[in-house]
Amino acid sequence: MAAAMQGKNDRHCCLPQCTGNGRLNPELSFHKIPINDELRKSWIHAIRRDPGPLFNISKEAVVCSRHFKKEDFKWTPVRKTLRPSSVPSLFNWSKESTQRRQIIKTPLPQKRRKTDDDATDNDEELGSSNWLLHENR
Repeated sequence: MAAAMQGKNDRHCCLPQCTGNGRLNPELSFHKIPINDELRKSWIHAIRRDPGPLFNISKEAVVCSRHFKKEDFKWTPVRKTLRPSSVPSLFNWSKESTQRRQIIKTPLPQKRRKTDDDATDNDEELGSSNWLLHENR
């Protein structure tokens, strides 16, 4: 029994850039890629994981619950299950998962014009450096 539970908690989401891990995030649920050809193609297209030399979609490949909307789940008294027609749709790279922040325009401060008094104050502050400049001439 303990070995079966450990295997279930040791799952990792197969999506690129996702750190969904059953051991570190026990609140996540993991969902196998469907066997139905049409739905399977939709999932593979949505998660951007075409089978190839670097990735093979195995029977154990799973997608974590972070990539599904709340409406994609069906809640039962015992557990939550994925609706049969659900397709993952929330990703780091999608427009739906990240909203653009609001642009706040703030007025620029107006520049203060220099006066003759500012120039003499500046000379007094730099008195020692002006002395060096005059000595080196």
